Amino acid sequence: MQDSLFSLELFDSGRTRLIAAYRDPDHGRFRRISQLLSVEETTQLVLFSEAIRLQRVVGSPGKAAVEVGASNLSHDPDSSHIRLTRSVAPLNEVQATTVDVETFLSTIEPVTCQVRERAQSSKHGQSLAEHLDGMRLPDSMTAASQSEEITSRLRDIAMILLVEQASRKGSDFGRLLRAKSRQAEAKAEVASVFEQIAQGFAPPAKAA
Repeated sequence: MQDSLFSLELFDSGRTRLIAAYRDPDHGRFRRISQLLSVEETTQLVLFSEAIRLQRVVGSPGKAAVEVGASNLSHDPDSSHIRLTRSVAPLNEVQATTVDVETFLSTIEPVTCQVRERAQSSKHGQSLAEHLDGMRLPDSMTAASQSEEITSRLRDIAMILLVEQASRKGSDFGRLLRAKSRQAEAKAEVASVFEQIAQGFAPPAKAA
């Protein structure tokens, strides 16, 4: 299957439009996948891209996947392609194509920057940045040659996820961040989330 022509249209609102043009191998004609993603779906797509980057640096196994609306994207660490499928209702049809992973990662970079900047400038961004600044890699990952890049990407992922969590209406975590007398508890919660994310990307233990 020939890779599609892939692009992302970024809007000031934080939404994006995902577009993939490809040649249908069964009919020989060009087809198009086009989907407008919400702010939340755009964030999920960014987290998917960050997961791919981390897997490549760390060498962790497992397929990365995300569902955004009617579209699904998945990537196997051993592949140079991302599989993209979209369910077309009410035709009960599934469009399928592939995207070169390097093209995907370079195309999504401006979107990633916007999502990161929005998280950092949010109401809880400064407090979370201060707590995350002291986070370090778990012992299982400290030997990695690119530990600084890994730590930076893990902090970015944690920041995005934690801002989302703190911003929910009635969020206990949001109240915790706002309480000056409970910052030790807030930092412990941030550390717990950071460690959980890091462990999810930790390389498998070597056999004795």
